[in-house]
Amino acid sequence: MTDATLVSDVPDELAFGRMFRRFFQIITLLFCLFLVVRTTFVEPHGVPTGSMAPTIFGNHRQCPCPRCGYPIVVGTPATEDQPNPQHSAYCTNCGLSKIDIVPMSDNISGDRLLVDRIVFRIRPPRRWEVAVFHPPDDSKIPYVKRVVGLPREAIRIFDGDVYANGELLRKPLDAIREMTIPFFDMDYPPQPMGWTNRWVIEPMATPKLPGVADQSVPTAIEAVVQETRLILDASATPESVLGLSYRHRNIDTGLDDIIRDDLGYNGIRGVPKPVHDFLTACEIEVLGGSGRLSIRLGDGSDTVRLDLAIGDSAASTLTHDGATPPQQLPTLRLLPGQRYHLELAFVDRRTFVIVNGKPVGNPLDVAVVKIGAAKAKSGLPPERRGTSRPLQLEARGVSVVLHHLKLSRDVQYRSEGENAISDALSLGEKEYFMLGDNSPSSEDSRAWNKPGVPEADFIGKPFLAHQPLRISRMVVNGKEQRFQTIDWDRFRFLR
Repeated sequence: MTDATLVSDVPDELAFGRMFRRFFQIITLLFCLFLVVRTTFVEPHGVPTGSMAPTIFGNHRQCPCPRCGYPIVVGTPATEDQPNPQHSAYCTNCGLSKIDIVPMSDNISGDRLLVDRIVFRIRPPRRWEVAVFHPPDDSKIPYVKRVVGLPREAIRIFDGDVYANGELLRKPLDAIREMTIPFFDMDYPPQPMGWTNRWVIEPMATPKLPGVADQSVPTAIEAVVQETRLILDASATPESVLGLSYRHRNIDTGLDDIIRDDLGYNGIRGVPKPVHDFLTACEIEVLGGSGRLSIRLGDGSDTVRLDLAIGDSAASTLTHDGATPPQQLPTLRLLPGQRYHLELAFVDRRTFVIVNGKPVGNPLDVAVVKIGAAKAKSGLPPERRGTSRPLQLEARGVSVVLHHLKLSRDVQYRSEGENAISDALSLGEKEYFMLGDNSPSSEDSRAWNKPGVPEADFIGKPFLAHQPLRISRMVVNGKEQRFQTIDWDRFRFLR
């Protein structure tokens, strides 16, 4: 009773004071905990420039293409005295050029990243992961690039790829997916002409083997290319064949052009270079029949072919055309009435097959000549030619519809700068060679006076793009208001 009386007799002011002190102590504790985490474990970093685009955006503007609706993203110049590429933007999807997006969009802040400051104290940086560090030529401003060369390696850039100790560096699948750069998307057809001029009906000939495949299904291109879909109907007989090739045709001039490393983020500038490593993705709807759907990707020198078994036909196979026996894929068989999401990547002379998000079989590697450190160009293998037709399709005895087909390319590393270009660059103990994903517009180890970044200068590893932004619109009192909100489509964990 006494204790209860004492508690009830505490003045309200004193009880409020105790509650306020506890609240203040909790807030102080949380703030101190935040400071410890902020300074020791995790640190936010903003990215103002686009040297890692399109993986990480710097300050930019974004608007839909006036002709096809595809999102156009162009970086903002670092200073006002630089030419602004946003006044001469172009669409990498349909090719529409000289678009002034400044009056069509607002400036958007660059991506903000959460950086793990502990990971590189536990283990060394790994190849192909993104890192924040102090560059040798400017230790005051943190940079974000991708780790490519490791300590004691001899690094050389040749034909768009990176070699270490003479061996081609091949990316793992998760790095390929993170670095992919789209250049054609069936879901955004230009109006009013559509995509019919980007496709041609023709046999799927084998470039390295004699003979030409037959073409037995007479049909018009308009019956095959319908808005955002490709309809391949070769189910009349088991021997019916319908072939289709993508051609990178300029919609305005009507001329085919090789696929190059021009990046919409940079606007129209410089001289684009041919690219070679391609990826395709689509959703396959199997309507009927028994036979196969074949998909071939080429890089300007070699081609790989995936034969997908449909119905009761023989097993699916993956082949490097004319060089290796087929790799059997006995677990891969498509059934009529079903839909499948397919990804086929031919990057760094390595092929991946992914169905419904899961890799199928083993990666198929194409043999690559080892390059030495010789400066003479005659001592190097020939460079691959550019290509305007990286993708071929063929239906045999089946009827399929392809939805949401996309074509993308890998980063094509530019042979510009002083380091690792004309001869190999040898890295020292605990030194790393760093490259930006936006190779035409990245100041990185290719150009620095001290190309190797010491391990001690690494700050941490970005693991989350937690604040990619976009412009949202709202009508208030009859007037449209525009403001920046989080772009949840790009909110993601980094490799």
